[in-house]
Amino acid sequence: AMVERHYMGGDCLNTGCVPSKALLASARRTSIVRNSASFGVVLPPGEVRADFAAVMARLRAVRADISEHDSVRRYTEEVGVDIFRGDAAFSGPQSVALDNGTEELSFRKCVIATGASARVPPPLRGVEHLTSANLWNLEELPPTMLVVGAGPIGLEIAQAMQRLGSEVTVVASSARLLAKEEEGASEAVRTALERDG
Repeated sequence: AMVERHYMGGDCLNTGCVPSKALLASARRTSIVRNSASFGVVLPPGEVRADFAAVMARLRAVRADISEHDSVRRYTEEVGVDIFRGDAAFSGPQSVALDNGTEELSFRKCVIATGASARVPPPLRGVEHLTSANLWNLEELPPTMLVVGAGPIGLEIAQAMQRLGSEVTVVASSARLLAKEEEGASEAVRTALERDG
């Protein structure tokens, strides 16, 4: 059995891996065309621009195409998993109560896979902002963007948005990007980001 409070597919399909890689793919192609002069492809300055609405429509289409693999139908009919929508709370050492108040599930083993969410700095709470959960709803390219955080997710978004035409600034709490990674990797990423502007 599986209890899901939000969308099937979790973070990866809805707010993480799939939409970010779709955005990166469009941004990479934009960058390749923009920097194609060394291959003999010369375009007038300013002629290459991304149609941001089309980029985001493609991103959502990719996510929709993949969603069938994580659908309730597939899990119930093909995999044999009972899906319950809503929240669950432990009601005993081997049971959970569903938030509908009428059902309790018993188990031998339980996996808690609660997903992740962006940590919003206190000064931004109560102020309109984007996170990796709602960025994918944008229809128009922001002319400027401030990305708070220099980990993998923040830097992916920063590079993609810069390549698509937004003027991006990254704010990091550490002296270097990707602080948890090896210093050489951090410097290679910094060089690539600086090359992108």
